[in-house]
This record gives sequence, C-alpha cells and structure tokens, in this order.
Amino acid sequence: MICALAADKLWYAQCISPPARQAQAGKNNVKRGERMSLEAISKIRAVEESMERSRADAKAQAQKLVADAEREGRALLQEGKEKAAAAAAAAMKQAEGQAEERRKEILAQAEKDCEKLKKDARTRMDKAAQAILGRVVES
Repeated sequence: MICALAADKLWYAQCISPPARQAQAGKNNVKRGERMSLEAISKIRAVEESMERSRADAKAQAQKLVADAEREGRALLQEGKEKAAAAAAAAMKQAEGQAEERRKEILAQAEKDCEKLKKDARTRMDKAAQAILGRVVES
C-alpha cells in the first residue's frame, strides 16, 4: 500500500504489475499520441499560416520597394531632364551673347572698312573729276 500512497510516478510505475503497466502505458500513449498529433497539427498550421503571412508581407514589401524605386527613378530622370534643359538654355544664352559681341565687332570692322573705302574714293574722285574736266576742255 505504500506504493499507492507514493506521489512519484516512478514509484507508482514500479508498484503496479507489468501487464497493468503495459495496459496503462498503452492507454496513455494513445491518448497522449492523439493529443500530441492534434497539437503538432495545430502548431504546423500556425507555422504555415505565419509563413504565408510572412511571405505575403515580404511580397508586399518587395512590390512597395519596386514602386518606390520606379517613382524615385522617374523623379531623378525628370530632375536630370530639367537640369539638362536649364544647362542647354544657359549655354544658348551664352552663345547668343558671344554671337552678339562678334556681330558688333564685325559691324564695327565693316564700318571702318567702309569709311576707308569712302576716304580713298574721295581722294580718287578729285583726281577723276580733274581728269574728266581736262578731257572735256581739250575736246
């Protein structure tokens, strides 16, 4: 009867007869196995659901990263186009300024050349007029 009063399962298992122990172990194992199977299935389902959520979250995050990268890429492209347009406009303005300066230089040189030609023509005009008068008088 000491065995029946023992709290320790080991002592209890030693006190009962081997056939009774096997019968009791079989009952416990079946119930325990069924419970463990249900627990294991529940755990597996929970892990699978967690993995599916993680996979869905990762997919959503990847799509968000792609969308953000595309948006940033378009913004950078637009910024590049704007900078290029501004640089082209500045270069055009500078070229126009240089062309205006060159035009003024050319006009100034042409005016000087015209004045020189006029001066030369005036000196020759006096000689030509005297030559024409000399021929008219002689005839």
